[in-house]
Amino acid sequence: MEYDSGPLPADLSYAILIPTYNHGRSLPGVLRGLEKLGLRAIVIDDGSTDGTQDVLKTFLGERPDACVTVLRHERNRGKAAAIRTGFDEALRLGHTHALTIDADGQLDPADIPGLIEASRQRPEALVLGCRPARSEGRPKHCELGRLSAGFAVRAQTGVWLGDTQCGLRCYPIERVRSLACHAERFAFESEVITRTLWAGGEVVEVPVSCSYRPEGGRVSHYRPVLDSVRQGAMHVRLFVLAMLPLRRRGRPDGAGGRAGFRVRARRFVGWMNPARCWRELRDSELGSLELSLSVAVGAFIGTSPLFGLHSALCLYTAWRTRLHPAPMLLGSQVSIPPIGFVLAGVSILVGHELLALFGPGERWDTWPVLAWESLPALTWEVVLAWAVGSVPVGLAIALAVFVGLRVTLPVFRKRSIAGVVATQDASPDQAG
Repeated sequence: MEYDSGPLPADLSYAILIPTYNHGRSLPGVLRGLEKLGLRAIVIDDGSTDGTQDVLKTFLGERPDACVTVLRHERNRGKAAAIRTGFDEALRLGHTHALTIDADGQLDPADIPGLIEASRQRPEALVLGCRPARSEGRPKHCELGRLSAGFAVRAQTGVWLGDTQCGLRCYPIERVRSLACHAERFAFESEVITRTLWAGGEVVEVPVSCSYRPEGGRVSHYRPVLDSVRQGAMHVRLFVLAMLPLRRRGRPDGAGGRAGFRVRARRFVGWMNPARCWRELRDSELGSLELSLSVAVGAFIGTSPLFGLHSALCLYTAWRTRLHPAPMLLGSQVSIPPIGFVLAGVSILVGHELLALFGPGERWDTWPVLAWESLPALTWEVVLAWAVGSVPVGLAIALAVFVGLRVTLPVFRKRSIAGVVATQDASPDQAG
């Protein structure tokens, strides 16, 4: 597939960045696929130790006219650092946009023209490749990671995206460099999406293909435990920022005045409508995930000692995270008697033990003697123990609720879909 979408506008110029680390076997195939596009390729060798430099010398020696720039980090610094190095070089060479493609051969260079076309129509937008929801040979941990990262971005921005992890992208360089993205390695690719949406930018998705059995074999440097922890920490940080009342977010609709009020009013009514929860549960796996998380977060809030504020906290949390308010309010009902009394007692006991274990000296080893003069101290220790203990107890309850719903809701969803299909199949006979 050759790039034949017509001449680019004079003020737009595209380069292709290829971060690589020990992809010597698959990198030549990626470069061959890029040749027909006629765009500059910038290869960033991120400290490879497998002879990638020799592979590049051989490849370029056979193609003296190839429009390829090779940069190298002396030590491995991670994907984010490689992309930033590529941005600097692309700007130095006069390019306004940088496309990225992984060097492992899983992504098809033939999909790049589609991303360029979308970028030409919206030059300021961040354009993401969106891989198929189901791909043969995709590891389970990749599927779980993609779903979790997508949901985290949804909680931070209120925007559903089909694939926040795809390495085939088109960045408007200056706009991305103006964002306060601090994440390193693989976490950068998620943070830049959230920061773009917070800044009022646009994120566009373009369908692309993906093969988990590429030429030369699959080589992945994603470490499921360490890199997942890093991404999780980054998402927690962004989630905390998203929860702050003064967190400024962009308004993509640009509506103001009465028109803006009507738009926001319709969104609020749609957000509060419990039928939305049912539709999303029925129509998508992400709907099931969101419902489970909504109830779990509500259960965590309901375990806290902030009686009288549970409903307000649920509505605020649901609004800031774009979760479902009705299921979250339902989850917070764990605080109603007699369950609430049991959870309060367990939280106080757990909190007392934690304070005795980690508290200052022997102060927390025993309760004060019950007497009028010790009542303020006893009340303070009970409240403090309750507050401390409610955190691990709430997390345990929320985890149990989340796992339970994640197990049961897919079964319920399949049965509901089967019932709808059966009804639709039977209706013509009944009509006859």
